[in-house]
Amino acid sequence: MLDLRTVELVIPTYERGPDDAIPPLTFGGARRGRRRPFPYAMQDDIDIATMRFDSQRRYRAVVLNNGLVEAIVLPEMNGRLYSLRDLRTGREMFYRNQVVKPALVALRGAWISGGIEFNFPTLGHSVSTVSPVAFGVERGTDEIAVWVGDLDRGTRQRWRVRLSLKEGRAALDTRVELSNPGLWRERLYYWENAAVPAGGDMRFVCQCDWTVGASSQPFPRRDGKDVSLHVNNPNPCDHFGYRSHADFFGAHYGDGRCGTYHVAPRIEAPGQKYFTWGTREDNKIWEGYLTDADGQYVEIQSGILETQWFTGWLDPLQTLRTEGSWFGVSDCPELAWANSRLGVAVQEREDGVALSLHSVDL
Repeated sequence: MLDLRTVELVIPTYERGPDDAIPPLTFGGARRGRRRPFPYAMQDDIDIATMRFDSQRRYRAVVLNNGLVEAIVLPEMNGRLYSLRDLRTGREMFYRNQVVKPALVALRGAWISGGIEFNFPTLGHSVSTVSPVAFGVERGTDEIAVWVGDLDRGTRQRWRVRLSLKEGRAALDTRVELSNPGLWRERLYYWENAAVPAGGDMRFVCQCDWTVGASSQPFPRRDGKDVSLHVNNPNPCDHFGYRSHADFFGAHYGDGRCGTYHVAPRIEAPGQKYFTWGTREDNKIWEGYLTDADGQYVEIQSGILETQWFTGWLDPLQTLRTEGSWFGVSDCPELAWANSRLGVAVQEREDGVALSLHSVDL
């Protein structure tokens, strides 16, 4: 049974200070060289020692439920997907942060971790990452959906993401529309930044031979280590799957036999990224900055470009559209192949090969 509701959701929140009254014309320090956020004001009045804590802060939330999965979307926070839960197992498919705790990470300053954040049109997280965006809902006989989107005041470009659940389908389907209504071309950049829990058994599943960070490097084995494993990345790093062989990627937990995956045509969305703050103790400082008790997270990101080291272009009056799906697997080995309807795991055994099938459409 399909259910779509708009509710008030209580999320304990560390309240930052007000937006700066005067939008900056330039950046200095660590932000030098990034896009200037003008005409947006900075949101960097953040001091973790003095931030007021509101344990009863209420947010407007859109809740979608099809009996298989439940999605919670926060229009007041960039339209962020706050939660995607498998109702059959109770497992959260993404990292669900039980508090809103901003830190100085994003283009305008404040940024929060968890769920899925939608980033457009330039590098440095969205200017609306902790701000309200427009939203609307759709109710159909076999599908329910919520639209979230915004107008970028700096470039006049528009973005819109449709998040939907279908009857009998254990996946969150996305449809993205990026539009340039102007008469000159604008820079193009779009990434869905999904957070998943870190873990000693977590592996970044990406079928590519090389990844691109500061330089191109072989993947998954590098310097005698399997760097697709979270535990073998002690320092902050990015892995961008270079020339991936598959339309899917994700994070899998070997001991837990579960994972979270994304599927999209790689000709439309070739970006397949893994980011970690690193496993060294001094890098875990970000846990205290961004959460109270939910531990470390890592990011798996889907993008319309192969890496974040460059951007594309949207021509005048052009609209770019792309679609994808996020889904979870439970009691299943790591997937070797997947499309939007089916996942296949392959295990070698002494007596042959065992195949495990995971059906997204039930």
